[in-house]
Amino acid sequence: MSETKVIDTTDVICDLKAAVKALECRNKMQLLKQKIEQQQQAPVFILIPVEEVVHKDKSPCQFSRKQIIHTDRTLKSTCRKKSKLTDLKFPEMRGGVLYTKCMCLHRNGLQDSCPLTKCQGQPQCLVTPWPICPPAKFIRSRYPGQYPMPIKSDRRKC
Repeated sequence: MSETKVIDTTDVICDLKAAVKALECRNKMQLLKQKIEQQQQAPVFILIPVEEVVHKDKSPCQFSRKQIIHTDRTLKSTCRKKSKLTDLKFPEMRGGVLYTKCMCLHRNGLQDSCPLTKCQGQPQCLVTPWPICPPAKFIRSRYPGQYPMPIKSDRRKC
């Protein structure tokens, strides 16, 4: 048979109060977690508009190097060609060592061990009595008094 228990009303009320406080605490914790997650999430960009800008004020030489204007008697190019000698960089530093001159200018037998990148002992510098490599030509054009240019009749034709 079944037994009946007598329940004290104060115990029931205390248990109900504890259950309600536990539910309220869980609810507050969930709300705080949602706020923290919203603050940590970075905004998501779904669409980023991209626009290509074309500058029309630039000269046509930058885009087409071989543009030619036809005149009555002669053909003239609208773009000037850069000299190859102006592309050289002096002095040149490689591996912490500063190289300031082309060894081909000295004509002391060290032409084959020239350290500059545009030269490095080109066979033309070893054969002719004057240096022909681009670094030496650049220096000779800068200092014509110190390094005179060879006479055209001295040059050999191959």
